[in-house]
Amino acid sequence: MDTLTIDTPIPYLLPPTQPIQIGLVGCGGTGSHLAVALARMASHLRERGSPPLHLIFIDGDRVEAPNIGRQLFAPAERGRHKAQTLADRLNAALGLDIIAVPEMATAALLRELAPPAQTIGILVGAVDTASGRRALHEALARSRWQLWLDSGNEHDWGKVLLGTTTEQRQLHGALALGGICTALPAPTLCYPHLLHDEPADQRAVDAHHRGGVTPTNRLPTTPPDRPSRNQQHQGEVTPTNRLSNALPDRPSRNQHHQGEVTPTNHLPNTPPDRPPRNAHHRGEVTTASRLRNQPQGDCAADMRDGLQSLMINQAMAAIAAQYLHQIISARRITTFETALDLATLTMRSTTITATTLADASGLSIAAITQTDEPGHHRERE
Repeated sequence: MDTLTIDTPIPYLLPPTQPIQIGLVGCGGTGSHLAVALARMASHLRERGSPPLHLIFIDGDRVEAPNIGRQLFAPAERGRHKAQTLADRLNAALGLDIIAVPEMATAALLRELAPPAQTIGILVGAVDTASGRRALHEALARSRWQLWLDSGNEHDWGKVLLGTTTEQRQLHGALALGGICTALPAPTLCYPHLLHDEPADQRAVDAHHRGGVTPTNRLPTTPPDRPSRNQQHQGEVTPTNRLSNALPDRPSRNQHHQGEVTPTNHLPNTPPDRPPRNAHHRGEVTTASRLRNQPQGDCAADMRDGLQSLMINQAMAAIAAQYLHQIISARRITTFETALDLATLTMRSTTITATTLADASGLSIAAITQTDEPGHHRERE
């Protein structure tokens, strides 16, 4: 009989008394819902007398007719900048001082908006373009922003990712202190293809091939450690039946030791049509290797064309908001990735452990847990 071992999650901690500044990049489908959640948090912290939460809404888009109903805008707001509209409304309702920046995010703009010393800076990405994520990636790498929380979705499923560094070497010794995590891989370090643009016509082609929604677009609907009914009847118990938080492109530690590295050993904790990280690293570009879990198209157009669920953005915003609530209120977090399948009401989070950080970053467990070499921690501007 196999022994089930579950690693204890290790927290990433933030200083308890420093103020926090959040830059929300994108105020559309997910971003407009997140804006409301962030404003509520800022109001709540003020009432409690906690360190303040400073909010900046960044988006150069204006409200258009297709946005009304899916995003949090009214017909009377058509033509207004989304960032300014949300900031004005929430400032008036809750007495806040949210700053609106009605411009498209660039690396230079985000560096300019970076928080001062002794203030924790968190970038929150709610964008649907590779250019937006490139700006977030660059800002995290080269300015005082300390964390990047990113949200992206397809028709009725998506992911939320949290990271602190864009460089693999910064993760050496991330768990060397034992009970504390000092670094997390950025979304673009886990999934490098997020930095690259998808061909303009690819989303329509993909939608045509998959007929809108197919089972392969969704997360597993049963716990992955339970064998299928047929496997139970046949007595087949394989490594694929075991519970693991590993991402699908990396075999488990035991499989490495046994030399068993085959596609069937990979646990599909993400939709199976998404490419493995290694395929991107080898430069294999196929239909399956296109970006699917983080869309590059226009959300309003997808909604109009029936390619996006009415409820997915609000659901993604709720998950991202819970990440932020834990970070802001408890000043600790023990997960760095959450996948949601709204159609089956299935959600799965990846906790911070040596195994999951090694799987996400491509480093060995020894590199994650041993003392870091001098000079690996970057200096922030």
